[in-house]
Amino acid sequence: MEVSLHKCTSYDNNQVRTALSQIFDDFGGIDKIVKPNTTVFLKINLVEKYNPKKACTTNPVVVEELAKLITQQGAKCIVGDSPAVFFNRQHVSAVYNVCQITDATKNSGAELNDNFNSNLVYVEDGKMAKNIEIIDAATSADIIINCTKFKSHSLTGHTGAVKNLFGLIPGLIKTQMHANYPKIHDFCDFLIDVERAVKNKLVFNIIDGIVGMEGPGPTSGTPIACNCLIGAPNAYACDICEALLMGLEPNESPLLVCAKERGIIESYDLKVIGEPLESMIIPNFKNIKVAMDSSAHVIPKWLQPVFNRFFKKVPIIQAKQCKGCEKCKNHCPNKAISIKNRKNGTKFAKIDYKQCISCFCCQELCPFHVVKVRTPIGYKIIQRKQLKRNKK
Repeated sequence: MEVSLHKCTSYDNNQVRTALSQIFDDFGGIDKIVKPNTTVFLKINLVEKYNPKKACTTNPVVVEELAKLITQQGAKCIVGDSPAVFFNRQHVSAVYNVCQITDATKNSGAELNDNFNSNLVYVEDGKMAKNIEIIDAATSADIIINCTKFKSHSLTGHTGAVKNLFGLIPGLIKTQMHANYPKIHDFCDFLIDVERAVKNKLVFNIIDGIVGMEGPGPTSGTPIACNCLIGAPNAYACDICEALLMGLEPNESPLLVCAKERGIIESYDLKVIGEPLESMIIPNFKNIKVAMDSSAHVIPKWLQPVFNRFFKKVPIIQAKQCKGCEKCKNHCPNKAISIKNRKNGTKFAKIDYKQCISCFCCQELCPFHVVKVRTPIGYKIIQRKQLKRNKK
């Protein structure tokens, strides 16, 4: 698999445009990918209403310059995403505005997605799902260009090009998918099914790694200069490159392990065009290492409930800092969160761990970043056993 990796040290428009052009040129030029009089859905990464300085959404300069390159080919470019809000004009427009995508799109000559319909897409080689609801902006476009953000992720280890396609599922329906597939292996297989649903339209992938996020992503981490843009027609090639740059071995990424097990990728080998990969690895990047569902390999099935209780990686709400805004409660796919009253009349959220599936939606969506992740020693032991098994 080939991937293009180019240095880009700031969100200066000219520097971003140059790096993006170099990436496309490495694969024959954007004119080979985007044809005149076609409709391109530029799928970006917008989790929720976050300022770009937070580094958890695709930066507006990357969106603007990428959209310009597309429209200059004579194509119609529609910019959009289905963030974790109600998928309607009111809520999505608010996300566009705060993430500064409204102005970026206007400056580029592209259009913001204003289509809030969806379609059921049959996935011939789906493993977890044969029919997936996908937003109409993607299904009605001629091609899809996928532009995500370089960041760690508490559930999947990292957010890459494949994980970003989860945003093709309308709004809060995504929370139901977490409930349907609570095990990390199953959830990653479902993410791959989403990629399989649009594989014939998905022609190119870009990862905005100029400033990325390390630590407890996808929203509670810390911005870090990664100084790169990554691009390739193959989404998995982008994800392997991203993992390596943040200090993760591909066999430490549950999604990449699932893709290899399914034969979607034959190996983790990459041919890197542009900058040497070794020179771009981010030193001391605070990555997230996650274990696959390995309990069946190390303990009897009858002991797994006990294992889940004492070895499970779980979200922890810092009750003293919690504002009781109820966002986590309203979005919890398994209804595991309730709101309690303090003696002074203020409110705080509390998790029922018998119902919690560790999807970390609460951590992802908490506007005050008071949800942390507890990683018990048992989890770390299982993680090490899993990594040894993957290396065999």
